[in-house]
Amino acid sequence: MVEKRKLYAILGIVFGVLIIGTGVFVPVFLFTGIKVTLLNSSGVMIEAKGTRIYIDPSFIPGQYKAKPADVVCVTHEHNDHYLTPCVDYVQQEGTINIFPETMPAAITLFDGIGVSPGDEIVINDKITVTAFYMYTEASLHSQANNWTSYLIDIDGFVIFHAGDSGNITEFQQLEGLVDLAMFPLVPAFVMTYHEVVDAINKIQPQTVILYHDDLEAYTAFYEACGDLFEAHFLLMDHFTSTRFR
Repeated sequence: MVEKRKLYAILGIVFGVLIIGTGVFVPVFLFTGIKVTLLNSSGVMIEAKGTRIYIDPSFIPGQYKAKPADVVCVTHEHNDHYLTPCVDYVQQEGTINIFPETMPAAITLFDGIGVSPGDEIVINDKITVTAFYMYTEASLHSQANNWTSYLIDIDGFVIFHAGDSGNITEFQQLEGLVDLAMFPLVPAFVMTYHEVVDAINKIQPQTVILYHDDLEAYTAFYEACGDLFEAHFLLMDHFTSTRFR
């Protein structure tokens, strides 16, 4: 396991590590349960415990300006995962912005926190964000970039967003720890059908959602491989939502 570093980002402040702002978060809505919305490409919006978290909010439509972020997590710098205007679009006073530490320009621009795999960000007494490994064998997502996937722990319910990770050996470290795992289905660049299956079987989540393609592709995957893993497969189209708990 990678050495862990814990950072505190409660009420817009990283205590004892980094100062990221002094704006006090005042929630407009108190969300009940855990609501997960699949956005465009790899984007996800999570609403839980009065907190709204975006992961890779790229190419999002105008109505999301009315749904500002308490937390933004970016996995890497490719423009289908990170676009400056889209991250800016969902900002509000006190938004906590989390980037791989190898994205210094973005960290500076958004007064963000730079993380490496193993770093844990304490958002509040119910929610933590932990950076994890994200790479492929191909140079497009080289391990040398030190980009990050994320584990979002919401009062014990753990969501894993793999970013553009391939089927890496480090996934074995997550076995039995994840309730909802979200993987990219991009056979040409990230993971093939059987690599996704192997990733699911390494981590053994309760539920799986795919992103980065379309509903037809996700359906085809399940029809071809649904009997090769035990996790519940949740078929979701982009800009649809589901609830947990």
